[in-house]
Amino acid sequence: MIKLTNSFTEKIKKKKPHGTDRGFSLSLAELLVVVAIMVVLVGVTAPMLISHIHKARVAKDWANLRSYYMEAQADFISTGEINPVIYKDIDVNENWQRREIEYLDGTKVKLQAGYFAVTLDDAGEFGQQALSTIICEGDAIGAVILYEKDEKSRMTETESKLAIAAAGFLGKQMEQ
Repeated sequence: MIKLTNSFTEKIKKKKPHGTDRGFSLSLAELLVVVAIMVVLVGVTAPMLISHIHKARVAKDWANLRSYYMEAQADFISTGEINPVIYKDIDVNENWQRREIEYLDGTKVKLQAGYFAVTLDDAGEFGQQALSTIICEGDAIGAVILYEKDEKSRMTETESKLAIAAAGFLGKQMEQ
């Protein structure tokens, strides 16, 4: 048989009636103060969070556009011709504000924060080109392209070195 100590039995006998022991509960006023503090904190942090979300979407769009641009350049350099997929329906007004990138392999990516347009400045007729990629902090961010429309004249090593120097200069300027 188990014998209960006096202190334990006294605690059982002294137990307060239901509802009189507060324990860890909060009053309505305390709860309202906590909710008000949380509303103020959310009100202060929400604009910053929305701003960061927008910046992240813009950065993602820029990365996708850079990738698309580099793919178009690589295709042009390898084939020597403008790919019709890139310039499809260029004269249609809806295509001046595209919100979806369609890569040459058929992959489609929707832009989240803006739109882009593809333009063709000339008829695409040229004799030669010199190309150098602009590299900033290890990433390809663009290219310097020199075109020669006169098919009779030839680009020399000077034009190639000029494109390389210009790309290097622009890459260093972007790092600063």
